[in-house]
Formats: sequence, C-alpha cells, structure tokens
Amino acid sequence: MAEKSNSTSGGIGFFGILFLVFLVFKLAGIGIVADWSWWWVTAPLWGPFLFALALIAIAVTGQYRKAKESEKRLNELIGRSQTGPAKSKFSEYLEKSLAEAERNRNKH
Repeated sequence: MAEKSNSTSGGIGFFGILFLVFLVFKLAGIGIVADWSWWWVTAPLWGPFLFALALIAIAVTGQYRKAKESEKRLNELIGRSQTGPAKSKFSEYLEKSLAEAERNRNKH
C-alpha cells in the first residue's frame, strides 16, 4: 500500500536567502554590506513587492493611454472634435452669416 506524502514545496526562496546573507554580513561587519543602510539590507524582502507594484502601474498607465487613443480615434470617426460635438450645417451657416454681417457693418 502506498503512503500519502503531505510534503509541500516552497521554502525561503532566492530573495529570502539573499536577505539572510545581507543580514549576516551586516551584523558581522563583513565587507561592503557592513556600511549599507538597513533599507538596503532589507531590500530583498520588500524589493520584489515594489517591483511588482511598478509593473502594475506601468500596465495600468499603458491601458489608460490605449483607451484614450481609442476614444480619440472613435471621436474622429464619428465626427466629434476633442472639445465637443461637430457643428451642424445650420451652425456653420449662421456663423458665416454673422461674420459677413459684422464685416459689412465695419465697412460702413
């Protein structure tokens, strides 16, 4: 009869070992690590989280830019400007008429 194995893999990992090495060197006063700030000694613990957060921020920013570009292209396709809806033919005619009337008034 086969026995069940309840072992799980995992463990301390690369960054955990790196932190322990830095910690031992700092406490023992060995090498350049002895002069490091505690922030740098503990960097293997919080560094991966900061790196992941930076990657997430880059991805979100990229998606935001992509969405804005798509919105801009869509507005161009349906005839809207960045500031508002496209002018109707009547609005264009009215503006031309008012501008012409203003020019005529200034001539006399």
